[in-house]
Amino acid sequence: MDVILDTNIIVSLFLTNNPTTTLIKQALLDESFQLVTSEPLLAEYQEVLFRPELERLMPNPLEVPIFLRKVLRAGRLVMAVEPYPKAPDPGDAFLLAMLRDNEIDYLVIGDKALLALEKYAGTPILSMRKFADSLTTQER
Repeated sequence: MDVILDTNIIVSLFLTNNPTTTLIKQALLDESFQLVTSEPLLAEYQEVLFRPELERLMPNPLEVPIFLRKVLRAGRLVMAVEPYPKAPDPGDAFLLAMLRDNEIDYLVIGDKALLALEKYAGTPILSMRKFADSLTTQER
């Protein structure tokens, strides 16, 4: 299963410890799904995750470089080909391009405008909670 986790989801995995984030983090570590990234998404992960104000809030900021190395090794890097489609937030347009140009099973995001689309290019757009529910359903 190929999944894009938007940066806000990745940040939540590092900042919060609840059943939803724990399930997704463990599934990621167990390689229950393949994390799909692109150059723009990796750059956004790095830019956001290394912000000093976020690092101070993280229970274990040393996990961040380990996570990024794992993503580079085990993740699937795809292209986000321009021109990007129009998106409610122009900063998310590259995510829609990733869906348009690649076979992706899910986009997991916290952005309400993209969640309202429910689907793009045939790919379901899910909240973190709905994605965690789908992981639980697959385990059964």
